[in-house]
Amino acid sequence: MSGLFVKDMRLLIKRKQVVIIFFVLAIIMGMSTDGSFFVGYLTFLSGIYAISTISYDEMDNGYAFLMTLPIDAKTYVYEKYGFCSVMGIIAWGISIVLLFVNCLRGGTSVGFAEQLTDAIVFIPCMLIFLDIMIPLQLKFGIEKSRVALAVFTGGIVVLSFGAKSIVERSGAEIPAFIEKLNGMSLSGIIAFFIGVAAVCTVISVMCSIRIMEHKQY
Repeated sequence: MSGLFVKDMRLLIKRKQVVIIFFVLAIIMGMSTDGSFFVGYLTFLSGIYAISTISYDEMDNGYAFLMTLPIDAKTYVYEKYGFCSVMGIIAWGISIVLLFVNCLRGGTSVGFAEQLTDAIVFIPCMLIFLDIMIPLQLKFGIEKSRVALAVFTGGIVVLSFGAKSIVERSGAEIPAFIEKLNGMSLSGIIAFFIGVAAVCTVISVMCSIRIMEHKQY
């Protein structure tokens, strides 16, 4: 698996211009943006950038070559989830450092602890995002996966607004678990998202392995 990590890292390093732009963007946003918005932005951006290695593997019958190596579908899938997660967490760490420097520069270091606590939520959210994107990318490829993600996201938005509208018009009571979420502390919300991310990751990994095992190389 370490060989696959090295391969993916070299694929990203070959795109030096993108890496340079990424770090310049991180520095600019970190020094000019207040709050933790850019932490989430850079974390998700790094995850998307890491997922792009899948499209490189697909080029020029790359899967056929990779599967001649001493790896199987499970190893490949585990490495992708690990690599994308590590890249997202590294970007999160870099953005946290920039956030801290920005707080010191603005004389608001006292509020850094609160912003850090808020920013922790971005890690499980990023993992959930990867859980959705990786199987879509493996199944449909880069172009079709974007369309599938847009349809999936649009469907969730429509269902959410539809359910809210129905509840408001009918005067029905809000489900108890939603009320509990509204009353949760930030640490409770973080724990909830971590639990959801863990469940989603297990399901997503199983789906991705199944997709890879049924691929025609």
